[in-house]
Amino acid sequence: EVFATQKLQLAAAGWRRYEFSLELQRSALAPREAADFVVATRDETRVLIDQIFLFPADNLEGMNPEMIEMARAMRSPIVRFGGNFTSVTTSATAWDRWTSGSAC
Repeated sequence: EVFATQKLQLAAAGWRRYEFSLELQRSALAPREAADFVVATRDETRVLIDQIFLFPADNLEGMNPEMIEMARAMRSPIVRFGGNFTSVTTSATAWDRWTSGSAC
């Protein structure tokens, strides 16, 4: 089953950034339900992808608001997120927003 598609017109050879959105109906997937993200091309087209970021529409600086709320509830000065971390020393602005409650 396909939940969303987006067609991109490749402008030229070489590295280039493409931004796009995928809109899913709220009932399409349950929260945290597993789903595959597939990049497909037509014909013999070959695409090299460096990075893909999948953020919810209501993301705050690339973070899911639910994760921010959970981190705030833990009241921990350091929280590890999948290979990265957020702490007072790395992002004072983000930390201030979390602790003040203005991030959620």
